Amino acid sequence: MSCVDLVIEVREVNDIVMMELAGTYKLDIPYLPRHFDYRNGKVYFADDPTGKTVEIGVTPRAFGGAAKNVIIRNLTVEKYAAPISTIESEHGNAWIVENNLVQLNHSVAVNAGRNTKVLRNRLLRNGQQGFDGGGENFLFEGNEIADNNFAGVDWSWEAGGGKVAESPGGAVIRGNCVHGNDGPGIWADENVRGLVIENNVVFGNSANGIMYEISYDAIIRNNVVADNGKSFFRWFWGPQILVAGSSNVQVYGNRIDVPAEFKSDSAGSLRRES
Repeated sequence: MSCVDLVIEVREVNDIVMMELAGTYKLDIPYLPRHFDYRNGKVYFADDPTGKTVEIGVTPRAFGGAAKNVIIRNLTVEKYAAPISTIESEHGNAWIVENNLVQLNHSVAVNAGRNTKVLRNRLLRNGQQGFDGGGENFLFEGNEIADNNFAGVDWSWEAGGGKVAESPGGAVIRGNCVHGNDGPGIWADENVRGLVIENNVVFGNSANGIMYEISYDAIIRNNVVADNGKSFFRWFWGPQILVAGSSNVQVYGNRIDVPAEFKSDSAGSLRRES
């Protein structure tokens, strides 16, 4: 599935990047030619572009493929119409993605594949989430992951800071700053094994801070987790650290700061202050 993003303007207001996204269109929709007239080289849309910069993103990803030992370093990677990941290492091996700014892309900034190292990047304001991953032995360290899911994707499927699924073992998420995402901060779901989540700072995400679900054999330690879940709190959903349907998970040494409107009533759940 390919996408086309039509961006009217990107600008900074008080150091905050503002983006007017006029529309996202899937290429298999029958009425698409009424918006994108490829034959005549025209684009039709309702917004007034006077005095603004109009950009169209059609390229589905920046990097991908099955190559080994790829190094992607010191780049700005932005505004790709990626239906999945903009930097996609899922089918490769031993990639290094380091010191890049990856922002304003349609879906996910970076995928962490087998033996991949994702180091000291800024993954900001992407349409769905900052990262995803399913490979073994990947390292995700020292990144800033912030303000993702501007497209308002339903996070209960997959959106927010980032999600790992079906990783067979050896992966580490360490020393990242994960904040302001619409959805969970760090989420592992469905048959993840042996994941270590340590020394991260996770705050101000709209859903759970750290979430380990339907998976096995994790260590969640020495993280600072604060003020998450304010917009999604019901039953046991919305805590700072949530372990659900998982076995052999060790949680220790974390500093947890609970939002003022909540209080902790057990090690694993929060409830609304009455």
